[in-house]
Amino acid sequence: EYGYKSGTSMATPFVAGVAGLISSLTEETDAVKLKKWILQGITRLPQWTNLTTTGGRLNADEALRVASLPAYILPVENFTAERTSSGVFLQWNKPSGATYVMIRRSVDTFPSRWDEGEIIYTGTGNSFTDEDVTEGIPYYYTIWAYYGSTLEIEEDKISAASYAYTNSPPYRPECILPEDGAVDVSLTPLLKATGFVDPDNDKHNASQWQIARDSSFSSIVWDSISSPVTEITVPLRKLSYSTKYYWRVRYQDEKGLWSEWAISWSFTTEEAPSGGGGGGGGGCFIATAAFGSPFERHVQVFREFRDRRLLTNRPGRAFVRWYYKHSPEYANIIKRRHFLKLAVRIVLVPISIIIRLFI
Repeated sequence: EYGYKSGTSMATPFVAGVAGLISSLTEETDAVKLKKWILQGITRLPQWTNLTTTGGRLNADEALRVASLPAYILPVENFTAERTSSGVFLQWNKPSGATYVMIRRSVDTFPSRWDEGEIIYTGTGNSFTDEDVTEGIPYYYTIWAYYGSTLEIEEDKISAASYAYTNSPPYRPECILPEDGAVDVSLTPLLKATGFVDPDNDKHNASQWQIARDSSFSSIVWDSISSPVTEITVPLRKLSYSTKYYWRVRYQDEKGLWSEWAISWSFTTEEAPSGGGGGGGGGCFIATAAFGSPFERHVQVFREFRDRRLLTNRPGRAFVRWYYKHSPEYANIIKRRHFLKLAVRIVLVPISIIIRLFI
């Protein structure tokens, strides 16, 4: 009596039951052999690829059939499928003693028997190109080695199955933030997209982010291939004030295939703070008035702190706007009085030393 009707709690009694059936049929008690027959007898399913040990589910009937085969009947090894310009190239190692191999194909799931799916190859070779394929459609292949000598297929002369499939790219992501048509966006916005999803359950390998001035992305201002993340912050000095931009992202799986680009969204950056160019020093009015030049090293520290720390967040930008509104009149007073310049320098020098630690 089991409290759960699904999951590993139910897998255990099912597998144990099949192991008992095989053992009673073959009189085999070696756990390694019993496990091998059970794994060879699974029904392979695309949706379980890379999620379970075998990528399939228990098939008691096939496991019993495989366990009953003579020891010389071996499965095909190293069966692979790779897309090429001429189709899907299939390659395998035919076991010694096999009369021939047979391959069946489906676009929905792996053929689980030699009478399912579409037969595409019967022969003695070790490779074959499946040319009757369509780009963008996944294909699932199953191969068996046949050891019989008659034209009519004998079930007890067919090996366990081996499987291969064409890898599919990740699904196209969707943009989330900034929202399409957003305005007053900072110069270092957070780009965020939907999560990585792959039909083959491959892992997320990388992300590529692009920002352009046009929807056709012929004028790209930022292009970055990042670690496998679904959000990223645009670095400083990539975007300009009061400018409309378009952005998009795509994902790469662990086998190197890229998804389609997300449908691009647009956003417009915020306006430059008022007075940013006047009063001397690109906005650092009081510091410029005190030190006499916008290129003086202490003034440069304040400007860098403004760009890197204040303009990258809303509270900082609000402070900068307030400062730009009120500081020019005080800067004009300071630059006309020598003693005020000296006093302000005495105050600003230690401050510049401290904020340099945060740049």
